[in-house]
Amino acid sequence: MWQPNPTWGSPKIVAEPAKLGIEVAKSTVEKYRPKRARPPSPTCRTFLDQHVRELVSIDFFIVPTAAFRVLFVFIVLAHDRRRIVHFNVTEHPTAQWTAQQIVEAFPFDTAPSYLIRDGDGIYGERVTRRIENLGIDEVVTAPASPWQNAYVERVIGTLRRELFDHVIVRNERHLKRLMSSYLDYYHPWRTHQSLDRDAPDGRPIRRTVVPYAQRNPATSLNSRPSTAFTMSIFRRLHEYSGLATASLLPAEGRMNFRDGQEFQQYYNQERVHASLGGKPPAEVCRESSKDQTELDKFRWEIHCRGLVQLPMTA
Repeated sequence: MWQPNPTWGSPKIVAEPAKLGIEVAKSTVEKYRPKRARPPSPTCRTFLDQHVRELVSIDFFIVPTAAFRVLFVFIVLAHDRRRIVHFNVTEHPTAQWTAQQIVEAFPFDTAPSYLIRDGDGIYGERVTRRIENLGIDEVVTAPASPWQNAYVERVIGTLRRELFDHVIVRNERHLKRLMSSYLDYYHPWRTHQSLDRDAPDGRPIRRTVVPYAQRNPATSLNSRPSTAFTMSIFRRLHEYSGLATASLLPAEGRMNFRDGQEFQQYYNQERVHASLGGKPPAEVCRESSKDQTELDKFRWEIHCRGLVQLPMTA
């Protein structure tokens, strides 16, 4: 019954046999009726991602000055890359001044499709008319609902936490200079989790790690032995009574070559290693009938500009 009528649902299939005196449970029909493959519908997140390039938000926030004046900062935020496309500062905002800022933010044909704002009284009839003339549909958030304009509210919080909580603004010109300086950092350098840890203008990944085999021991800081490995060698020097750790310190002078030779002989011939089965390197080489040149892997090399001499393999 379902094959010639693929659009029928379970209730419809149950109703038709009932007219013929055949009682069938709905659960039975749903169990044996083939599932109809439906194309997946886009989620709300996909819908927002597809339209985020056409969304901008505007808002005001206040900044007090050292002279106890209150300055109003107007910002325009593009949602797609969290870019602050325009900002300006004034002490006495008006509807005419705000409308002019919107025109300056979107010159020529760069106006978005939708503009999100709150219901502040500063956005009067003149602002609304200017937005309509630009071909923008404005979306007004509900009263006392800042989460409906979350992107611009988050940017305002970022400006407070990273800039205005650490400086004292003197006047309007000082505030504009601070904002311009911060935006020079914000757009090319500051990373965002919503942008997959990228900056609004796009920040390339700089891979400067040099492979270990290509490092130059004479010039590369990364080629020097780690602190843990160095301290391990210092502890081993204590095992040999002929050496003292104090002789390795810069203030006490460097290890002379004679002591280095003596410790090298002890290290290769007598000092046991857990990685070698509790045997010294020379004995392992003799047992495996290897050439004496195998001891080269335990040779000494000068590190840290001759301050100490360390074996390559511990």
